[in-house]
Amino acid sequence: MSRCAMVRRHVGAYLDGELEPASQLDFEEHLDGCAECQERLAFEVAFRDRVVEALGDVPAPASLRQRVLLDLDQAEAKSEGSTSGALIRIWSPFAKGDGSRRGRFSRVSIVAAAAAALLLFGGSAIGLSGASGTGVDAAGLGGSLGGASLLEDVVRLHASSLPSDVPEAKQESVARYFEGKVQFPVHPARFDRGDVHLVGARLSSFRDRRAAALYYVAGGRRVTMVVLDSPPPALLTGAAHVLARGHEIYYRDVHGYTVPIRRQHGLTYVFTGDLTRPSLLDLVASAHVSR
Repeated sequence: MSRCAMVRRHVGAYLDGELEPASQLDFEEHLDGCAECQERLAFEVAFRDRVVEALGDVPAPASLRQRVLLDLDQAEAKSEGSTSGALIRIWSPFAKGDGSRRGRFSRVSIVAAAAAALLLFGGSAIGLSGASGTGVDAAGLGGSLGGASLLEDVVRLHASSLPSDVPEAKQESVARYFEGKVQFPVHPARFDRGDVHLVGARLSSFRDRRAAALYYVAGGRRVTMVVLDSPPPALLTGAAHVLARGHEIYYRDVHGYTVPIRRQHGLTYVFTGDLTRPSLLDLVASAHVSR
């Protein structure tokens, strides 16, 4: 089995802290040099965050833990001496070899608990049935998974510092790289400030759409610009906005980052970076983008 296949199979165990130290080092060494697996890890983290956000503070029934443990005991008993046990156990050079329940079953526990919760709640507690209640309703969840969560994905992309897909970070080479990969032309922005430099770009996915992510350094600090052609309608809902240098700029605060949004030539430009809010908003206002 290839190293990438091993990462795909056991990325959950890695995030759960279930890998023994030597295997974890081996896992992370592969991650450091594999952009595809880095994206897979980032997706897994984002997916888990979405689940937690959707469930909110909905309490699980007190009986849920006992039901899950009972189901696990029954599954373990059935799996003893049968090849089907491999479907329950975590098998890998990355997995723990101590035979403990945590090492063998914690990922299954997570899945079983989630499935049991959905069955017990009938979907209504998290607003999937459209019924009113204390959970997140369908409209609220849809809005979160549309606009705000896209901005969270932009922040995660910036914070992850994933490597560039473009070997030569020049305006022309970046524009050529995205030809045929996205359904809109990508032109790197030019800025009035002389200390802003294009340093890379990569193809990224945000929910159901492909986007271009361009990396800059401004005064020694990192800035990410994501280009989208059809953002969700909820993207600007509730966002603050300012008028700067003749451009209307919307922005939100996401996990400690300011995330400005600017529309131009039918495209949407989403920025974030390691700058203060005034500096970043001024930088975004000074951006020049060709058609």
